[in-house]
Amino acid sequence: MFEFIKVLLDDIKNYKTLSERRIGLLGRVEITNKTSKEQLKGYIDTLKKLRNYLGADYLEKIKERVDKQKNEIVIAIENSK
Repeated sequence: MFEFIKVLLDDIKNYKTLSERRIGLLGRVEITNKTSKEQLKGYIDTLKKLRNYLGADYLEKIKERVDKQKNEIVIAIENSK
């Protein structure tokens, strides 16, 4: 689970591929020393569901796909009178 959390943090900081909804699921619970075991278990369950939905290596797949794409620049000129 720790490796998946590191992947999530890398994605959030550098790639921003997660939707606001997915990030919202993760950000709803503040984990502190006073967090109950039930809340912590619920958060871990949320992480497991997200890992099952995305796949443990989802970011690597995205990186591979992006590396294969060519960068293009499109310049548009508007005619105005």
